[in-house]
Amino acid sequence: MVDSEKYQVGDLAVDVAARLLIRDGELVTFPPKTFELFVALVRKAPGVVSRQELMDSVWADEIVNDEALTQRVMLLRKALADDPKHPTYIASVPRWGYRMVAPVKTVADASADAAPEFVTAPPEGARRRFDARRVAVAMAGGVAVIATVVALTSVREARVHDPPASLAVVPFTVDPSAEPATHIRCGLPEGLTNNLSKLPGLRVVAWSTMTRFQDPATRPQQIGSELDVASLLVGKVTEDHGMLAVMVELVDVRNGSQLWGESYLQPKESLFALQEQITAGVARALRPKITAAELHRLSPSHTDSFEAYESYLKGRYCWNRREPAMISRAVEFFNDAIAADPEFAPARSGLADCYVVLGGAPYGVMPPAEATRLATAAAQEAIRFDPSLAEPHATLALLAWSCELDWQRAADEFAACFELNPGYATAHQWYAEYLAAVGDLEAAEREIRVALALDPLSAVIGVDFGLLAYYRRDFPEAISRYQRVLEVEPEFSQALLGLALALTQAAHHDEAIAILEELVVRSHRAPPALAALSYACARGGRLERARAIRDEVLALATERYVPAYYIGGVYTGLEDVDHAFEWMFRAVEEPSSLVASLKVDPGFDPLRGDPRFDELIRRLGLGN
Repeated sequence: MVDSEKYQVGDLAVDVAARLLIRDGELVTFPPKTFELFVALVRKAPGVVSRQELMDSVWADEIVNDEALTQRVMLLRKALADDPKHPTYIASVPRWGYRMVAPVKTVADASADAAPEFVTAPPEGARRRFDARRVAVAMAGGVAVIATVVALTSVREARVHDPPASLAVVPFTVDPSAEPATHIRCGLPEGLTNNLSKLPGLRVVAWSTMTRFQDPATRPQQIGSELDVASLLVGKVTEDHGMLAVMVELVDVRNGSQLWGESYLQPKESLFALQEQITAGVARALRPKITAAELHRLSPSHTDSFEAYESYLKGRYCWNRREPAMISRAVEFFNDAIAADPEFAPARSGLADCYVVLGGAPYGVMPPAEATRLATAAAQEAIRFDPSLAEPHATLALLAWSCELDWQRAADEFAACFELNPGYATAHQWYAEYLAAVGDLEAAEREIRVALALDPLSAVIGVDFGLLAYYRRDFPEAISRYQRVLEVEPEFSQALLGLALALTQAAHHDEAIAILEELVVRSHRAPPALAALSYACARGGRLERARAIRDEVLALATERYVPAYYIGGVYTGLEDVDHAFEWMFRAVEEPSSLVASLKVDPGFDPLRGDPRFDELIRRLGLGN
């Protein structure tokens, strides 16, 4: 394959190297294997390509049966609205294979730089099929639809004179009588948020913030004012007999006008394609001169398997809850997605993120070495299957500095992530943690504010916002920041733990101990809460209580994994310096983000000044 391999196939413009297929100005999206099948037929047109030759070409390194090819051809015909009995593109040759019947011309100087508007209506037969379905949906009380089942849409002209520079995707409303599954209802707008965050020059509020705007009565102007965004994408989704009806509208909150709107009707199994089409519509409305190549970069990795994508959405839904039990469930769903489609890169990226959380602060429920191994393998596989994904680069960056102490490689991975998607809020959050760990707290504060601008109501980012004030020894400010998180998420354990530690450093011992006593009960006596309670009791002069909890933590460490960092912190609170250093040196041997931030952690200030502390910092690679 060469970079200039381009064809005109009937009314389709094909750029093989860029993996682009355009019909009348509209980007037609195929999963990777389906695109390869299409190209294989184009290259041999008008000749017949045997079934075996197609399987050898498209699935060169895989063992597949004849049914896989049959299903792929069916998907290809469906996407092109091609009638197998009267084919426009692909004709079957009985007992042999297939051939491309549309006229094929090699184009030497074809260009996909222009992105014309959507212009055509569907073929007449497709229109009749669609009209009948639309009437059925309307009679059932569904939304009016302006699409075919394969979603060849006609789009209202975007009325954008001064394109908004910021956007938030509001949770879609539903009809209670035809409500889709939660992972679909939430997964569709989350996917749109992730796609549109890659649009250059557009600030997109992260989905974790938008989940707090579930009340359909909230006015767009109120949401826009609270989030400081200029535009909102609002929508409604219903499901009836396996069909998804979606109506979306792009609203300029500055004046309440509609910038763009469209309705769609597609099988539930086409959710992935639906997400891409809505992404393209919004992108064109916001950036009328966007090129087809730029549109292509907004779309995530494909999968032909609805089972894989559905499991992925379930995994993301659990991941967003950020509690250990839900993260474990997310691991199961991501593994289900990978089993259904081993090449589906986003599922591997999600799995990597789960292992990072389970092996790091504040959960520490998995040994860091094991978590690092599993997370690294999953992230690297994600990049192998889709080099355009930004998220696994952020994961590898976090692992590099927090678990492998490779600070330069972490910086390189962060750079790669931001080049692919500068709007990924979690990456900015992790980069702020990295900057703090190396001691650049001023730069870390700037970076965490970037993350907050992208995801202003994220409890996790809000906790890190408090943590940076804690690292600066500005304990009143840390307390204030943690309290603001708790105003939104009163039960969020990370915020409660951070608040208690800040109160301890500010000598508000009774208040800190009360919070931690309750957290110990709620967490079923989890090591992070126990260790923090022992530390707070020791600093507050309750030494007998602190020693009793120390013994409990040590006993627990004989039964399950307990990070050495926690035990080192317990001994530091008790001012048992020798034992504190013994356990902190162990902690450096099982590095995680817990110990990697030792250089700036005020909890270990009693150890500073001892030459052994300087040796700990040297072993972390931060001696200079």
